[in-house]
Amino acid sequence: GRRHGGIEATCEIVVPEGEDAEARRLRIRNRSVDPRRIEVTVVAELVVGHRGGDQGHPAFSKLFVETAAQASGVLTARRRPRSRNESPLWAAAALHGAGELQFETDRDRFVGRGRSLHDPVAMLAEGPLSGTVGSVLDPVFALRRVVEARAGQPLLVRVLGSAAQQETPVTGETAAAVPPPPPPSVVVATAVETSAAASGSSEVSV
Repeated sequence: GRRHGGIEATCEIVVPEGEDAEARRLRIRNRSVDPRRIEVTVVAELVVGHRGGDQGHPAFSKLFVETAAQASGVLTARRRPRSRNESPLWAAAALHGAGELQFETDRDRFVGRGRSLHDPVAMLAEGPLSGTVGSVLDPVFALRRVVEARAGQPLLVRVLGSAAQQETPVTGETAAAVPPPPPPSVVVATAVETSAAASGSSEVSV
């Protein structure tokens, strides 16, 4: 784990064997003596298609991706088939935990002009994420929850992602809660990256 500015965080990454899915458990604890406002933001760049096509013509490949937000809070991205012989592809992501959910699927809005994912404008600007979905030019999955943590209070945030060739499996798997601690048949890794502002408000990014 890691501690920064009085906020302690650890992240467990769980990859179920044989599944096109990933789950992350982000455990956060306010180790300071004061209540803290914590923003948990996760972002993933999307490749909804064949890796070779994305590497060869990334801008063209992204033109066929359409994003949406489900009532359950799950973000989806669908690659529209370019021909009758091509099957549709779906990706999904969700951020479970306390606090109101915010999201963004337009990379330009999240990152900002002249910036990168190392210093996106969305992590500096005041106000919520825009909630943009649809046929965006450069899609991403960005999700955020803002929580108030008392001194010493632990928090659990769960990040899920999956991919499939149909909508129902991908949204159903991603909307489900993270299962109990995994059996030996899954791969578990731990990693975390945190940053905290000096004004009593903290940001945790994964």
